[in-house]
Amino acid sequence: MLQLAEFTDDQARFNSQFKAALTYPILMFLVGSGVLLFLMTFVVPKITRMLEDLEQALPLPTLLLMSFSKFLATYWWLLLILVVALFWAGQRFSLTVGGRLWFDRKKYSVPLLGPLALQNATARFARTTATLLRSGVPLLTALEIVQNLLENSYLQQALEVVREKVTEGAGLSTPLYESGVFPAMLSQMTAVGERSGELEGMLFKIAEMYEHQVQTRLNGLMALLEPLMILLMGTVVGFIVLAILLPIFQASQGIG
Repeated sequence: MLQLAEFTDDQARFNSQFKAALTYPILMFLVGSGVLLFLMTFVVPKITRMLEDLEQALPLPTLLLMSFSKFLATYWWLLLILVVALFWAGQRFSLTVGGRLWFDRKKYSVPLLGPLALQNATARFARTTATLLRSGVPLLTALEIVQNLLENSYLQQALEVVREKVTEGAGLSTPLYESGVFPAMLSQMTAVGERSGELEGMLFKIAEMYEHQVQTRLNGLMALLEPLMILLMGTVVGFIVLAILLPIFQASQGIG
């Protein structure tokens, strides 16, 4: 059980690293959104009133900026109520059995992060099962323990079906494949391990493979998120500056 305890510690460290790596981009997004909201509701309206005094045809970017700014300045309270209501409804829905299952399933559909989370769960399943088998725990008992360790009701439901089929006499690889939840590579390599009589060793190899993939992709994702956030905020600010400067430039040309 020492290996299982070490693996649990490794998982805790990985989860902490995952959350810490996402903290900076999320904070950056929230701060940027707050600054943008302040500009659009307080600063831009004053500038657009000055632009309207120019009494000239305004370019499309300026008209779009003015319309969006007026909308935010007028209906900001409605947007706030909508966000709070959606958050509250989502929280209430997630407390139901069906709601939690829906959210847990959708977690693996999130672009970039979803596949990463599924690979991490696959590695956790493979290593925990292999460690339990090596410790002399029967397969059915090991699957039950792993099912309880996974903190995702969608995966727990899938493993419940897998365990029932194993109880009926099926091997492990076929039920894993039929679940349609885990990556196909898991069931394929598990089948090889079953045929060779080295299921434990193959599960350890599967875990190492997915752990390496997760760590590599996590590092790449974190390196990508920061410049993407900077590019996104820069594009928005650039559009605002362009929309403000275009009519001023046109007016100066008319005077010239």
